[in-house]
Amino acid sequence: MNFSFFQKEKEFKLLTNIYNSLQGEPFLTQETTLKGKETKVEFYYLDQSKYYSTLFQSRQFAVWTADKGVCRLLVEKKYYEEFGAFYQKDINDMWLDFIWQIFQKEATLIKTIKFLFVAVLVPILLNAFLLSGQISVWLRIPAFVVLISSSFSMNYWMKNQQKKLHIFRDKKLQETLDKIQETLGIELYESLKEKQKQFNPTFVEPKSDQNPNEDTPKNKDNTIDEINELN
Repeated sequence: MNFSFFQKEKEFKLLTNIYNSLQGEPFLTQETTLKGKETKVEFYYLDQSKYYSTLFQSRQFAVWTADKGVCRLLVEKKYYEEFGAFYQKDINDMWLDFIWQIFQKEATLIKTIKFLFVAVLVPILLNAFLLSGQISVWLRIPAFVVLISSSFSMNYWMKNQQKKLHIFRDKKLQETLDKIQETLGIELYESLKEKQKQFNPTFVEPKSDQNPNEDTPKNKDNTIDEINELN
């Protein structure tokens, strides 16, 4: 059996609708290496996105996005001036490595679910429904039993895998935070975290912003977007 389907890494995409909503040029560009690949990191201010109002009012002052081999960080201007230490190159590399690991873990789980659905449920459904008129009831009953058993088994397996994914995510998150704390030093790290809690900038409506009829970021692309809430 060819397992390349599972081994091939999925192209790194994260909140692509926000990524593509940006206007103008980045105010800062960095180069990094993400899993052996040269990757450009572009910094944009939050108000360069048409989703500025939505992001600002939900207090997402820093948002990571990725597409086409480029990572883009959207950050509120005053927030960046206040907490720029959290976005120096070494720390950005740590965050991107963490986000990439979660993204690939989630992508592999989705691939596995699709494979199991095709390999297990589809043949059973075909036997149970499409061929129902050609086989006796005594053969259809076991098919339904297998179908129900498989459904319960898959449901249990998926819940178990989701639990493992959350545990993996929490573990990697803590490892990343520990590395950031070590890089900045405990005193500076704790000081910045405390200031973050008090940070409450005034919202200023931009001249051109998100159309109320457009999809919000969460409606359009929810790929591990909860990661951005950690920033």
